[in-house]
Amino acid sequence: MTYRELLLSLRRRALPILLASVLCGAAFFSVTAFLLPERYAASTVFCVRNRTGYEEGITSADLAACESLTASCITLMTGSEIMSLASESLGSMTESALKSRLSFENMGAGVFRMSVTDGDAERARAAALAITETSVLRIPEAINAGALTVIDGVSVTPLARPAARNAVIGFAAGLAVSVCFVIFLEARGKKARAARVPCEGKDGN
Repeated sequence: MTYRELLLSLRRRALPILLASVLCGAAFFSVTAFLLPERYAASTVFCVRNRTGYEEGITSADLAACESLTASCITLMTGSEIMSLASESLGSMTESALKSRLSFENMGAGVFRMSVTDGDAERARAAALAITETSVLRIPEAINAGALTVIDGVSVTPLARPAARNAVIGFAAGLAVSVCFVIFLEARGKKARAARVPCEGKDGN
């Protein structure tokens, strides 16, 4: 099959291809928007400081030191000690399950956000509180930092569902499958027509 033949075939079937693509996009959108369970994120914003007080002001060296401590704090928060203590206080969540729900955002200058994602809002809040309380008590001593403080307490928000993105993915998937199906039909039809030609020639003789 030449490219010209393929393009002509796709053009003849443009409406069914477009219809199948739209239906796939609508199906992906509907599943994401209405059938998938709600997810929640419980977030806390921390601030780590390299010393307890800045009577003479905070310098660029202090800010750099605070920034370097952020990675250490995140490592310790996801470490076995903090995860074990937090999961014990929760009771209903294992250490590995708790760790898999964690995510972090480095906001610069020693400030970072920790988030716990879960399908239950209260469970996400409880997990974030458990990690926060354990971290504030244990981490400063472990990294010889001045202080690890909470500057924005635990807040729970529903996560946005990626319905629009999944609709585009569904449309693209439907388009690709439809085009492949048309190519398959054309190739099979061309093969069948080629097989009939010798038979018709023999019948004519």
